[in-house]
Amino acid sequence: MAPPAGSGSERDPDISPDGKAVAYASVPPDSRTRIQIRMIDGGEPQALTTAPANEWSPVWSPDGARCDVLRVEIPAAPQVPR
Repeated sequence: MAPPAGSGSERDPDISPDGKAVAYASVPPDSRTRIQIRMIDGGEPQALTTAPANEWSPVWSPDGARCDVLRVEIPAAPQVPR
């Protein structure tokens, strides 16, 4: 599953327990990392998450009902009163 040229990269793949889908971190060149799911037999990827954070390392639950992810939120810089 190679990304199109110039589209970033795909990392941390995890195959669903039933072997029908793969969840992975989609790393666009100029945006936050998102988790996507793609069916093994083809088709367009579907976004699993939309949080305003970087997300990595998807892991399917043993029954395939859930896919957990590691979310890294970077807090806004503290505002210094003037």
